[in-house]
Formats: sequence, C-alpha cells, structure tokens
Amino acid sequence: MTPEALAHARRRAELLAAMQLGDGGTGVPLGLSKRSSNLFRDRHEGAKRRLDLSDFCHVLDIDTENGWVDVEGLTSYEELVAQTLRRGVMPAVVPQLKTITVGGAAAGVGIEATSHRQGLVHDTLLELDVLLPGGEVLHCTPDNAHRDLFFGFPNSYGTLGYALRLRLRTLPVKPFVKVAHLQYQTPQMFFSDLAAHCQGDADFVDGVVFGAQQQVINRACFVDAAPWLSDYSFEHIYYRSLWDKPVDYLTVQDYIWRWDTDWFWCSKNLQAQHPLVRRLLGRSRLNSRF
Repeated sequence: MTPEALAHARRRAELLAAMQLGDGGTGVPLGLSKRSSNLFRDRHEGAKRRLDLSDFCHVLDIDTENGWVDVEGLTSYEELVAQTLRRGVMPAVVPQLKTITVGGAAAGVGIEATSHRQGLVHDTLLELDVLLPGGEVLHCTPDNAHRDLFFGFPNSYGTLGYALRLRLRTLPVKPFVKVAHLQYQTPQMFFSDLAAHCQGDADFVDGVVFGAQQQVINRACFVDAAPWLSDYSFEHIYYRSLWDKPVDYLTVQDYIWRWDTDWFWCSKNLQAQHPLVRRLLGRSRLNSRF
C-alpha cells in the first residue's frame, strides 16, 4: 500500500473505533460536523451527535494513464483541482465554488461547463466507500453487490451515509482556455443555439441569462497558447466581462474558478463589487470561502 492509502486506512480504523462507542443509549441521530456549508435553506434541526470527518480531506492517488483520482470525501475541490492540475489533468466535472467538497457534490448535485459531455459530478463516479449510520463501510461500484447504494447515493444529501473515499474520472488539460462570449437578445435563439453548442466540439459550454433580452453563451476550448490572460481573482469582475469581451483567455485554473471570486454576483450583497471595498478586502478575501 502507498503511504497515502495506509494513512487513509488508519483514519478509517480510528473513525470506526470511535463510532463503536455509540450514543450512550440516547438514540440521538448522527449528523456531519462541518465548519461551513454551501446549502442555504431554513432548517429546524433537533439534537444530533456530530460526526467529525474533517480529517478525511486528502487526495490519495492520481492515475493519469487510466484517467481517475482517488480522494477522500471532505476534500475541497480547491485542493483537488490544485493537485490534479499539477499532473496535467482535472476532475471531469468541477463545481464552481472552491469550498464545495467532493463528497458533498456526489451526495448532492454538482454541475459545470463540462457537463454537456460529462454529466453531473455523480456521473463521473467510478466507485465509492460509504459510511453507514451503524458504523459499517460499504465499497460500492456500478456492478457489485452494493450497486443499489452506488446509484442511490447521488441526491441523497447524507440520508444514506457519508462518502469516505471516492474514485472520479479525470480529463487531460492544456495550459489555457479560450472563451467566446456569444450575446443574445431573445431567449428562443439563445436556447436553440445553446442546445446546438452542447452537441458540438467545445470543451466547455456555459449559459448565462441576465434578463429577457440579455443572454450570453460562453463557448470555451483548451488551447496551448494565449495572446493575453485575464484575471478575475481581484479587481475585475467575471460576469461583467461577458458583455465587454467577445473573446477572452484564462489559465485553466482561473477558468475553473472564474465564478468563485464574486460567488457568481453575490459579492454585491457585501458591497464587495465597489472598487474601494474590493481593494480593502484584498485578493485573499475575495472568494467563496470568505
């Protein structure tokens, strides 16, 4: 076993040993202990025994030849992308915010601009290990005895168990991405062309609706070189560029996280789109984590 696999096995053994202690006969249900969440809704929860899986946040293995990555469930996509890009690949689908965890995207719904080819995050799953409430861990694949859990896990939002380890498909990348911003003023033509581009050869397809007479299709492809590079991680705001620039170039990393700086356009709710406030916050605070 690799050192990463051995460390994962140790974390798993320690977790299962702790779970064997039980709830002291109180019958209090389990819940995941997390410092943050990308789910926003009104919730009225009763008492829960919080399960700390925060140590399960490591990339375990990257197989570039066979196109997969092994990763623990509480690993953020920010960490996963950083490690895979060093090896010349990216997860086949990367949700738009850095703080989303791999297990969360598989148990919920994760979508992005590669989804016209790759599907949702759970469509890129090859296998996963699921921790059940009783302390058992099941290894689930599309064709083993636990295939029902494999296919039932997506959109279960933790009601069936938590993913301790997942194997996801990866895609090879080039250094840069060229983006064409195609502007529309009628929804009918926008959605018709969006469907056509999704059937084409673009590596990424994104659609943004600003209003009844303002829509933009972003059609993007990997490229080996770029005549210039835009940066939307500090002073410039990505969604505004969709109307200002017919063509744009970004590094692969900056393209993947193009929406994260302003959390789409939600940063305006913190006045963070005002130039002065933006400079006062600084680059390190302009992200979904903050």
